[in-house]
Amino acid sequence: MDEKKLVIYYSLFENTEYVANLISENTGADLLKIETVTEIPKKGLSMFLELGRFLMFKKMPEIKEISLNLDEYDTIFIGTPVWAGNMAAPLKTFFSKYKFAGKKVAVFCTAGKTIGSTLENMKKELVDNELIGGTVFLDVLNHKAETENYVKEWLTTMYRSKED
Repeated sequence: MDEKKLVIYYSLFENTEYVANLISENTGADLLKIETVTEIPKKGLSMFLELGRFLMFKKMPEIKEISLNLDEYDTIFIGTPVWAGNMAAPLKTFFSKYKFAGKKVAVFCTAGKTIGSTLENMKKELVDNELIGGTVFLDVLNHKAETENYVKEWLTTMYRSKED
């Protein structure tokens, strides 16, 4: 029986979504985009005020209910943009609402330059699972060809190391 895979991700500026789609295309994984109930502004002062509220006051945005049964999946990839050195607030909401255990899990984040504690904090949310990989994709939309190659390389390396 084939292993059932899922890519769970949150993306505000399409970087993480781009990587999630590449992972899905290369593994046959289903996609699950985390969406907020109230849309987060993508530019201007209102965006900075909203993101500041999440970061400074640790406010977690309400997210839309997911329709997939996470128990049906064997391997789960989880992706987030980096917000001030951490995972995006909607992903924190996801982790607080949805629990799963006994899965093979790989985490990834997208960033402009630095990632802070993003991957470590994601891994802390997944302690009841088998971590099979974790990586960072930098400046994704400005380097699409390199990102595409790196996704393939990462997946190949991850699955090759599991076979050893």
